[in-house]
Amino acid sequence: MKLGILTDLDHKDLIKDDRPLIPLLNELGIETVILPWEQILSFRLEDLNAVLIRTPWNYALHWDQFKKALEFISSKTKLINDLQTVYENYHKEYLTKLNYQGLDFIHGEVIKNFNGEFNLEQLKDYAQKWETEHFVIKPIVGASGRDTFKFSVQEQSFPSLVDREVYFQTFVPEIQQSGEVSAIYFGGEYSHAVRKFLPQKNNEFRIQEEHGGNLEAYHSSSQELEKIQKFLLANNYSLPYMRVDYCLREESLLLMELELIEPELFMRTDQGSYENFVKVIKGAL
Repeated sequence: MKLGILTDLDHKDLIKDDRPLIPLLNELGIETVILPWEQILSFRLEDLNAVLIRTPWNYALHWDQFKKALEFISSKTKLINDLQTVYENYHKEYLTKLNYQGLDFIHGEVIKNFNGEFNLEQLKDYAQKWETEHFVIKPIVGASGRDTFKFSVQEQSFPSLVDREVYFQTFVPEIQQSGEVSAIYFGGEYSHAVRKFLPQKNNEFRIQEEHGGNLEAYHSSSQELEKIQKFLLANNYSLPYMRVDYCLREESLLLMELELIEPELFMRTDQGSYENFVKVIKGAL
């Protein structure tokens, strides 16, 4: 069997977290080929049993070209996760369409052709409607906190977002207080989790490591897993890989993101997770 691993030119050697997958896959008789998506036309994809999406992390900057690359792959071999899942998940409007059984929705909406500004009266209306004093705005297709801003109820302008489609939502203060949990699922089964958190006295709100966030292994409680499972079943999600990002608010779980395309999987925090993932990959071929 032969598996392509989709990445980008910046990660053509794979990230450190993914590299242990290669020898484990080889032990199962699965040969691997690294595929930078920018060069996808130069590979014989029909020789592959499947292509696994891993770290094409620049795709948000080149969505139209990336979409064509995925369509080309799907015309030649199997894509993991599948193309329809990518289409449903790449655009943050998916957050408004999910069945929220088990998890709680963070108030938000899509703004098309954003003019780059909010006036005070607009924000007062949203603050009253959503019962918040702070907001976050981000590109509708984005990654790694790029062009993502937190702001309060006062006139605001965002030059980098002018004429773009954006997602506007209430800010979740818990992310600065207790952090965000990422629960990773392989083949629909819970594998492991991490907590991403910010150093104390840090004004940053983006939780990613590139913005100064820290990371530690986390053990999701049985109550948390029960709520997530209810949510996944309600939305009929049982994919080779999934990452559910959430914050805790008293007894509630607030869904931050559902990462189904190219999530970092943090397998380095749980050695058993590598075995979990390669078994699922083999079963998907």
